[in-house]
Amino acid sequence: MVVRGQRRSRKNPTIAGFGGNWWVLVIAILALALRVVYLLQAREHLYFNGFSDSLYYHEWAQRIIQGKPGLQVFYMGPLYPYLLAFFYRIFGPRPEAVLWFQVLLGSASCILIYHLGRMVFGRKVGLLAALMGALYAVEIFYESALLMAVTLYTLNLLLLTSIFWALQRKRWFLWIIPGLLLGFSALGRANVLSFLPFLMLGVYLLVRARGERGGRSSLAVFLGVFLVLAPVAVHNVAVGHDLVLITSNFGLNFFVGNNPDAPGYYEPPKGLDLSRDLYGAKIAGVYMGRRLKPSEVSRFWFQKALAFVRAQPGAFLRLMVNKFLFFWNGYEIPQAEHLNFFKKFAPVLSWPLLGFSVLGPLGLLGMALGLGSWRKTYFLLTFVLSLMGTTILFFVLSRLRLQVCSVLMVFAAYALVWLWGRLRARQIRQLAVAVLALVSLTLLVNWPHPGLNPARDLAQSQSFLALHLQQKGDLEGASREYEGAVSTYPRLGNIYVDLATLRLEQGQAHEALNLYKKALQVDPQVSGVHLNLGRFYAQQGLWNQAIAEFRAEIKASPYDLKALEDLYRALQEREKLRGGQPPEK
Repeated sequence: MVVRGQRRSRKNPTIAGFGGNWWVLVIAILALALRVVYLLQAREHLYFNGFSDSLYYHEWAQRIIQGKPGLQVFYMGPLYPYLLAFFYRIFGPRPEAVLWFQVLLGSASCILIYHLGRMVFGRKVGLLAALMGALYAVEIFYESALLMAVTLYTLNLLLLTSIFWALQRKRWFLWIIPGLLLGFSALGRANVLSFLPFLMLGVYLLVRARGERGGRSSLAVFLGVFLVLAPVAVHNVAVGHDLVLITSNFGLNFFVGNNPDAPGYYEPPKGLDLSRDLYGAKIAGVYMGRRLKPSEVSRFWFQKALAFVRAQPGAFLRLMVNKFLFFWNGYEIPQAEHLNFFKKFAPVLSWPLLGFSVLGPLGLLGMALGLGSWRKTYFLLTFVLSLMGTTILFFVLSRLRLQVCSVLMVFAAYALVWLWGRLRARQIRQLAVAVLALVSLTLLVNWPHPGLNPARDLAQSQSFLALHLQQKGDLEGASREYEGAVSTYPRLGNIYVDLATLRLEQGQAHEALNLYKKALQVDPQVSGVHLNLGRFYAQQGLWNQAIAEFRAEIKASPYDLKALEDLYRALQEREKLRGGQPPEK
């Protein structure tokens, strides 16, 4: 019914629960449709879920539902494996239900992005940012990965949205909600705690600026974090008998990201096999001569990283600069999972979706434009800066950077709305300066950094697929993929090592030896060649040659526990033949 004298509004069609705007629902449906199509295309090809962190989470979740959660002190964040265990208990120990849940999370995150953008910059920015969230290829890709990336992405969006919600409600006790959400996010990845001091300071200043008591609001935030983290710390002390707040992986991760051979992205030190020695405890115990607590293992690796920093401060500084540039580079740095390689299995990823090469420059411009209104943007800016800082302190990966991308979408949308407003107002000078800055940022983000090697990463990802096929017994398919990886990047030594292992499995020992030699030609420091040659000689009883190869492996890969163990056995066997005393273990 329309009362005379009123006009029927054609703007802002409303629907309850969607911020008073039908377009939010349309964007959410678009996001869901894209993600459903993607998962239907991808679900038969998720080989990367059988490696690295994904495999560890899967096995941990299975132990949880069996009543055997494993390590007494948490090494990795417990949030995601317990979430997996919840779904496994209901649907069985298969990842499919979890992946569909992540599809729903990714779709719902667009609504959260809308509300975040609307509360900070207004409705137009919220809608545009939500559309970016719906079309962001990286987030869509990680919904198929058995990783916490999408869960944390959505949880951190809830955290940021709750901050502005509490700011509007003006009830000091409501600040416990952002604290609780921050605590749960830290159970996934603890580096988000770097945001806590900025959050408490901002709450104190902004609440106090409107004439209220900011101290108790800040304490409510801290209380929320404490309520979540305290039980985990108590578990680590009571069950594991070690003083660890959340996880014991700080030292090893810091060493992985900061050592003389560290490239700036995730690459374990040569010889360190984390599949057999999860947090480097065994090799650390060998070096220290005793069994170590998890906190002592972390301290061991942290001190080795500090030794590198002290001995080579210039190299460390260059490494930090490179990691900063990696963080803002348009290239998506993979681990076992690789977005570009996976496009052949999921064609939807090849559609004209949003990538960081566009989001990055626009987000940086929006951050710069938002500095002038710090009261509105303080929490968003400090969230990005704190997570960026702690990421580059360790190592950079695509899935780690994803956690700030939702905020960058809000800033990117703000930048576009700001540019459009200046164009309509014909404020040419301001517009020209901003466009020049945007062009410069675009060149920076899309600069092909020499420290990044997409061809190498594609070959590495293809070798993961080959290993997956090899484990399934498809040796011909594995051989084809290994050879394809060699063709993609012939200078990656570990692919020759893996292919040689396959040739041995196929009974082609002579070909395997040739591949080991080829691996040493392309990369004299490659791990595994001398180890496998030593085992080859050991099988033939050639103990002197075997011992020489094991020692060469240890020299090239000082953290290779397998080489140390095999060297000990070879020395034992040689002394038996000589009739001497066995070596001291």
